[in-house]
Amino acid sequence: MDMDIKPNKETLQFFNEILPWITSSKKEKNGITYIFKEGTPNQIRQLLTEIKGKLSFKINN
Repeated sequence: MDMDIKPNKETLQFFNEILPWITSSKKEKNGITYIFKEGTPNQIRQLLTEIKGKLSFKINN
């Protein structure tokens, strides 16, 4: 049986809109810390703040 599971809206936003602005990440025991590129627009950072609670993985502040 093959099941296709569609990611939620917030996960798609993360991969399509936020991930291109990330230069590196560090996996820690309490989640992942992302480092943004220099010059990342504030609306990208704000979007991450708004959606991180709805993602299936933990993102640190």
